[in-house]
Amino acid sequence: MPAVQVERPRPGPWSGVLACVLLFGLAGLGLILQEIPRNWPMAETIHDAGGALFLAVWLIAAGGLGVGWVQGFPRWSYPYAGLALLMSLYMTQVSTPGLRIANQEVFGGELWRWRAWIPLALAAGTALLCTRSFRPLGRSIVQVSDDWTLLTFAVFGWMPLLAAIILGGVERVYTLPFMVLETLLMCATAAGYLRAAGQRQRVTVLLLGVVLCVAVPMVGQAVYWAAQGIGVWLQTVAETVVIVGILFLPALLGLPRWLRRGSGGAGL
Repeated sequence: MPAVQVERPRPGPWSGVLACVLLFGLAGLGLILQEIPRNWPMAETIHDAGGALFLAVWLIAAGGLGVGWVQGFPRWSYPYAGLALLMSLYMTQVSTPGLRIANQEVFGGELWRWRAWIPLALAAGTALLCTRSFRPLGRSIVQVSDDWTLLTFAVFGWMPLLAAIILGGVERVYTLPFMVLETLLMCATAAGYLRAAGQRQRVTVLLLGVVLCVAVPMVGQAVYWAAQGIGVWLQTVAETVVIVGILFLPALLGLPRWLRRGSGGAGL
């Protein structure tokens, strides 16, 4: 009898890596520009550019979700979906006084509220018109049920906004180097996950990447408060553990399969 050939897991394509690195790189750059100290030359102009870039990333994330829908939700599209959903939810409680498009002020000082969902709705609507089917959504559910790391990778798309929130209120002279490091780690984690050849490797990359990406901004704010004579290190450790635990809640989806296959961990 001919030998049965078992297809080995293959790393994801470099095109997907580039798509994810672009998302996290642009989001990180927008945050970095906003962390430039105000006493630097042209600081205000740089801050405005950073804010505009971060808002642009919100639209790019929504567009990436639409493209991912059309392509059947490849791995690279999951962080786009995660960031687009969280940014839309976040923007419902945000106002943007002074923001102008075509020389017209957008919503004045009002909260965005339901209007924050317009980019996501347009992206999903356009994708639905292109595919004329909800099957890609069903396929994504099957993918997640087979590989829970996809859901954690989607939630990993939250990291740019989480980092900005964690470091909010901290002086820029402290936050700038941490934000640069955070951006590099987000890009490296996304690239490592997509190039991982199997689920075990993807779990390892995600675990290491998520822990570091959460720890960096948490340590940054702890360093700042320590310089003010306020010790928050124990609280920082506890909050880091909680946030990492939340990001890895999708691992519960893989627990039944792991239990069925035995303690060898093949289901991971």
